[in-house]
Amino acid sequence: METNISKVREHTLSLRDRKILTLSGVKDVGNFNDECVTVILDSGELVVKGSGLHISKLSVSTGELLIDGNISSLIYTQNNTGGGILKKLFK
Repeated sequence: METNISKVREHTLSLRDRKILTLSGVKDVGNFNDECVTVILDSGELVVKGSGLHISKLSVSTGELLIDGNISSLIYTQNNTGGGILKKLFK
């Protein structure tokens, strides 16, 4: 019997002195600027807020991400079921 269950990639994060955030298990990066980075995970999104944010390293193939800057908050959001960017635009 064959199943179509995809394995959810686990993620880890490490925040050092509120200045260096290291993430694993990253699928992609959505929007980003120097005040906000939206990280796409299998379980939803992680919104990183702060000032002077910079993506130092991104490897989608290995799922690694390194963000530096002044990090003020990390906010998890639920995984949306489809719709993509068009759904977000027409909310």
